[in-house]
Amino acid sequence: MAATIDLTGAADLHCHFGPDAHRERSVDALDAARDAAAARHAAVVLKSHDYPTAALAAVVDRVVDGVRVFGGICCDREVGGVNPAAVETALRIGAKIVWLPTLTSRQDQLNGIGEQLGIPVFLSRASRKEVAPSAPAEPPERS
Repeated sequence: MAATIDLTGAADLHCHFGPDAHRERSVDALDAARDAAAARHAAVVLKSHDYPTAALAAVVDRVVDGVRVFGGICCDREVGGVNPAAVETALRIGAKIVWLPTLTSRQDQLNGIGEQLGIPVFLSRASRKEVAPSAPAEPPERS
């Protein structure tokens, strides 16, 4: 018999939803929030690799009872990478989480995830072959 875990009051800090430019998703933002409310979660944070989600989350939060809905920003290429202006704007409109690049990160380019999802490779062929991490650099001497 499978054990069950009561997730009442949980907060899902990483909830993908559709539409998504890179892959099919099983729910849209409204369905994700409704599912979280039905599971008696306290909160859900909507995540998109394509755009900041705070504005959408604010609307969904007003429409769906029983759960708080928040947004964030993922610093992938679609928002300009690690873009301080985009992060600042997202925070001003209520974003609660800032995710570093994922799909367009160096790691996802090296491991082929970006290419599988149709994201152009930005690395040179030489750096794509560098699969094993290099040894940490020695700290510079202080003068």
